[in-house]
Amino acid sequence: MSDENEKVIPKDINIFYLEDEPLFAEKMVREMKSMGFTNDIMLAENLKDAVKILSYKKFDIIFSDWNLPDGKGIDLLKLIRDDGRH
Repeated sequence: MSDENEKVIPKDINIFYLEDEPLFAEKMVREMKSMGFTNDIMLAENLKDAVKILSYKKFDIIFSDWNLPDGKGIDLLKLIRDDGRH
């Protein structure tokens, strides 16, 4: 019997994670997997790579670090908002 408060994570959620610290990114990916996210989680370490990836793939959830080697995570989020695909 299923508890009505139990959360079910859809299997087809595409996640993008922008993080410039590889060890922190690995830990967060492990945590997301342990929470039930089964799809691959796409990673980028800088804004340039993030913009390139986001130009050809649609994501349902996007996580972004704030301070990056080539800018601020908020810059990426503004681009995403203006784009309208994600």
